Amino acid sequence: MGSSTEPPCHVLHVSNICPSVTREQVYQLFIHIGRIDDLKLYPTDSSTNVTQKIAYVKFEDDSSSYRVRPSRI
Repeated sequence: MGSSTEPPCHVLHVSNICPSVTREQVYQLFIHIGRIDDLKLYPTDSSTNVTQKIAYVKFEDDSSSYRVRPSRI
């Protein structure tokens, strides 16, 4: 779906996530974009003192991640 200069990308990197956000909340935020193949939220240990979290959302196809890229919003 992307242009010929952009390689297909199924994974969306999301940063600056509030430490109180859960994996389920991230999932619910992106599930309407497309089918999610995998989702990782770091750090996984909630007992650590962190100021932000990051997530990697892997979609089944690159057209889903293409729709939410910052340059497309």
